[in-house]
Amino acid sequence: MLQFREALECNSLSDLGCQGGFFTWRNRHKDNTFTKEKLDRCVANNQWKLMYKEVKVEGLAGRCFDHLPILLSLMGYEERIRRRECPFRFEASWIKEECVEQIVRLGWNKEGPRGDPIKRIQKLLNSCKGVLQGWFRRKDKDRVKDIEMLTKKIQEVQEQEGPQNVEELNLLQMRVGVLLEQEDLKWKQLAKKNWNCMGDKNTKFFHA
Repeated sequence: MLQFREALECNSLSDLGCQGGFFTWRNRHKDNTFTKEKLDRCVANNQWKLMYKEVKVEGLAGRCFDHLPILLSLMGYEERIRRRECPFRFEASWIKEECVEQIVRLGWNKEGPRGDPIKRIQKLLNSCKGVLQGWFRRKDKDRVKDIEMLTKKIQEVQEQEGPQNVEELNLLQMRVGVLLEQEDLKWKQLAKKNWNCMGDKNTKFFHA
């Protein structure tokens, strides 16, 4: 801790504060040994503060771990997302769904054009693509809503966290963890090779 304080002083770093989520770590004990502390924070020097005058630091819900994440937002900077047509890809996360075989059969059993077998296969493949995209697009929206709902519930529990509700919090985090694993698998497939190899489970990517 002494070395950490010396590093802050030598580099003129000061705490940017935090809105909500004052305590960023808890030991999850269910008895009177339960404790929580503020271990994580955002710091910056004066030069950085002059460059980014409008910032917001907020504590988010700890959906899976004993540490709560901290989000630093630069106010006034809008992220621009360029929309483009993407080719169809069968997503690896779909395999985890029990109903995927039934959905493929539904698309494949539609009657295609008679005659040319190549055109028939193309028609059936397009049919499968359509039912898969439609069903899983709705499924993705539902999953996002469920994650948001569970995250809000986790945040409410964490605001009053103590040994009396540790079990409830663990159950909520397990439920949201399953949904986040599906999201993670989806984005890993869509991401570039570097992220897939050096993602947030590879500490060298962040601590070079």
